[in-house]
Amino acid sequence: MVTAVAAPAGDTTAPVPGDGDAALAGLLLLGLEALWHAGECEQACRLAGQAYVRLRRQAPQQAALFDRALHRWTRAEMRRSRGRRSLTA
Repeated sequence: MVTAVAAPAGDTTAPVPGDGDAALAGLLLLGLEALWHAGECEQACRLAGQAYVRLRRQAPQQAALFDRALHRWTRAEMRRSRGRRSLTA
């Protein structure tokens, strides 16, 4: 859990009480997105699925982020695969 501290005026990066888990999930999601864009779709999807399983009961809102990303990446990869097959056919 992130502990809130007094932030200097205008500092928007200071932690907000209780948002540590959401911030950590967001960082992980950004990393997985970068992994996906680097061509590692299978690994990004596998890790997103594992994150979903670990979060689904304790943090369903964060779990839903990984679920949506997993489905979005899977659909995009299917479209890419279809495009590659039509080019080689």
